[in-house]
Amino acid sequence: MHLGKEARTAYAVMTLGVLMTAFLRLPLNDGGPIEGRNIFTFTSMSLVILTWMRLTHYRFVRREVLLCFSVVAVLFVVWLFVQTLKYEFREMLPTQGRIAWYSYYVPIVLAPPLIFVASLFAGLRESERVDRRWAAVIVAGVVMALLFLTNDLHHLAFRFPEDLGPKGEYDPANNHEYGPLFYAVWIWMAAMGVAAIVVLVWRGVRGGFLRRLAGTAVVIVAMASVLPGYGRGWWGHDDLIKFSEATCLFIIAFIESLVVAGIFPSNSGYEAMWEASSLRGGFVDGKGGLTDVSPNAPTVTAEQIESAVARPLVLEGGNDALVAHHVRGGTAFWVRDLTSIRVLRERLEDLGDALAGEQAMLTAENELARGREALAQREELYAKLFSNTELQLHELQWALEDIPDGDEEFIEGMHRAALVAVYIKRYANLMLLGEGGAVDVRELARALGETAEHLGDLGVRTEVCADAEGLVQAEAALGAYAAFWRVIEETESVPSEVHVAIVPADGAVELSVSFEADKRPVLACAMPLAGDVP
Repeated sequence: MHLGKEARTAYAVMTLGVLMTAFLRLPLNDGGPIEGRNIFTFTSMSLVILTWMRLTHYRFVRREVLLCFSVVAVLFVVWLFVQTLKYEFREMLPTQGRIAWYSYYVPIVLAPPLIFVASLFAGLRESERVDRRWAAVIVAGVVMALLFLTNDLHHLAFRFPEDLGPKGEYDPANNHEYGPLFYAVWIWMAAMGVAAIVVLVWRGVRGGFLRRLAGTAVVIVAMASVLPGYGRGWWGHDDLIKFSEATCLFIIAFIESLVVAGIFPSNSGYEAMWEASSLRGGFVDGKGGLTDVSPNAPTVTAEQIESAVARPLVLEGGNDALVAHHVRGGTAFWVRDLTSIRVLRERLEDLGDALAGEQAMLTAENELARGREALAQREELYAKLFSNTELQLHELQWALEDIPDGDEEFIEGMHRAALVAVYIKRYANLMLLGEGGAVDVRELARALGETAEHLGDLGVRTEVCADAEGLVQAEAALGAYAAFWRVIEETESVPSEVHVAIVPADGAVELSVSFEADKRPVLACAMPLAGDVP
């Protein structure tokens, strides 16, 4: 894995801090220690830990992992601070010294469960979550830490000789006994460490990172080999780096090896990403400077990148679009290739033209089909009209072809032909208006009135009374008009008077017709028409 510039700088500062710590503990020529060297070593080691903490703040993607490791870093600083109190301020009051002694174990108790919880997020996507019930291990660590701090109340961690009193005096060389809590804590730390390693190995196997864990395995072996020898003279100069400092360094190395292996996703290693992919992009830091830019990225300015945050910016040439998004510490940008989109757009435009032409053809076909349908309906209507008025059409034809020679006969024949023509016209009109199934009764009244008017040309006195309104069934109206005409045709002598009435009757409409000849009734009939048609 490639290390970014900031990671390399952080490692260099951390290495310098460790070397400075060891140098400050070297004996002088006269054999005397450097005055206040514990404060200096605390400062240099704190610099190491805080540098690593800053490194984690910009590298880790998961906020939960970042929080766990940040708390671990703070605990390390507290641990070293308490150690400094122990070695630099030896003449403390008994109570102060005892509290410092108890506080020394608080980071030891809390750090392992935090590292274990962080290991649960290893190898997970950002959208994946961990069961919140695992937070119980942190709660258990807090409880143990409180028990250490309150040892004066129960003596479960340390027990003192009776001649020193119930609290004893602060002196690490004093005789004391370890209580059950002390051994429980060491078992607890070992269990958390083993559990974290098991989880990390399992996630590495599942994610295909097992081969990358060689560095992690080396750190674990070195930790297991070096730390047990502290205070036993195994290494000769183990006082150059104290046990607590070595533990902090090993844990930091352990976590960094997991980052390098890719177990913990981090915001680093972009050189490898550029080499393994065809991505074109990079980052702009908070000061507007370009950092971690891929070799094949186009030349862009910080102003262009800032403009691309709001909306994609098409670059010169029209084949690339610049896209950007604010991230922690700066802005990430990348370039989209628009070549395929342009080709696709051209194809879509061609397809749109073809579809438009096809749509025009379909529209024309639909119009033609509708025209054919309307023509078929008209032909069907004309056929029905011809069928129902065939006799009247033939009569009209004969009247127009066989014209009498005499004037009176001619005039009477033309009046008769006009009467037949009016019937054909009005019948066709009622048929057309009644295509929807209903016709206004007033249209029937107009048909009867016009027919009666032409009967007047033949010397018949007519009277039409239409008081009804509303809709009636078209078939009923046509049937009533045809019946009226049949009465006229079947009357042997020309009637002298015709009375027609269309009146409402019991929620419907009734048509009544009466014919009189020489003041005598010839024919009278009444026909109900269905009303209340919607």
